[in-house]
Amino acid sequence: MILESDLYRTVLGRFASGVTAVATAYKGNFHGTTVSAFSAVSLSPPLIMICINNDSDINELISKSGLFSVNILSEEQIEISRALAQKNFNHQQESKLEGIKFFLGGNGCPIFDDSLAFLECNVHETILAGDHKIYIAEVERGGVSDKIDKPLIHFEGEYRSM
Repeated sequence: MILESDLYRTVLGRFASGVTAVATAYKGNFHGTTVSAFSAVSLSPPLIMICINNDSDINELISKSGLFSVNILSEEQIEISRALAQKNFNHQQESKLEGIKFFLGGNGCPIFDDSLAFLECNVHETILAGDHKIYIAEVERGGVSDKIDKPLIHFEGEYRSM
């Protein structure tokens, strides 16, 4: 018997997780999305994984570029998370990242100003799993902010802070 979906969502909501913003670039197009399903996979080689809903429009750009960045957000970046979590892209904007301050990392993907830390990644493997794609990626570069802030946390469907 499969667990009923509302109970499943409630159970998973009890797991507090950090919030990341994943960004990619392809032929001058920049895109991002909020991701809480992020984890280290291996230290040697350095591998991470992220999970993104199959319906997310970022999948096409990640598939084409094979690259993305992971920005670990601080509680002061809650508006970035909210903006990137929107399912319906405002097509009056040139990019979903419009208004978000960032610089380009070594792999050409956006690194958000004031993130607690970031990773620059190359897609190693993509796995279709139910209604999500799991991207396993090799980490090329990373960095941490000199500014120590509290991380943005997601718990029981809401943003929280420590």
